[in-house]
Amino acid sequence: MNGTSVGGVGIRRACLIVMVVAGLLGTAGLWAQEGDRPGFVEELLSLLQSEGWTVEELRALAGQGVPWEEAEGANPEVVALALQLARSEDEELEPMVQALMAIDLARAAIEMENLGIGELTIALSALEGVREILTDIQAFRSGGLEGNLGEAIRTRMRGWVTAAAREQTQKRVEQRLQEAKANRPAGAGLVPDVPVGGLPGSGYTPWW
Repeated sequence: MNGTSVGGVGIRRACLIVMVVAGLLGTAGLWAQEGDRPGFVEELLSLLQSEGWTVEELRALAGQGVPWEEAEGANPEVVALALQLARSEDEELEPMVQALMAIDLARAAIEMENLGIGELTIALSALEGVREILTDIQAFRSGGLEGNLGEAIRTRMRGWVTAAAREQTQKRVEQRLQEAKANRPAGAGLVPDVPVGGLPGSGYTPWW
């Protein structure tokens, strides 16, 4: 009886070791062709793995045919945070949808960073954007929305960046007006040198 019990423990330990080794080999294989993937993808996969994503989930995400190279320059931590939120709130989220979210979140984050918006604001906006996208996904599944889901995700991101650009431009206008007011001679009238349409060079080139 004791021999059988000891043998069972030994078998279980051996199986556990095999599972761990297999997991490590699988992870090694995931990064084996490191030169074939953009640096953004490699960093994103590493961050998601640290959050508990399985090798199968990571392979499925990285294997989607989206233009990952367009995400270069984005902060992978922001995208990983948003994807982790999406995964935790919707366990049935398809890898292609995750990939579309990742690439458009990265594009939007790059645009916002170019506008001078801080990382914390970008991260909070990304989380809010993900929640809105998840609402759209549920509507698609229930038949409440029709059309192309990828385009719906991109439309959300367009609105996100456009709103951020408008807010950032307004802040810069107000800052310039305050500076002009503070620096004007005593008794002089304030003549704003800020165009009505916004600051020169405050625009941006969107990806869409």
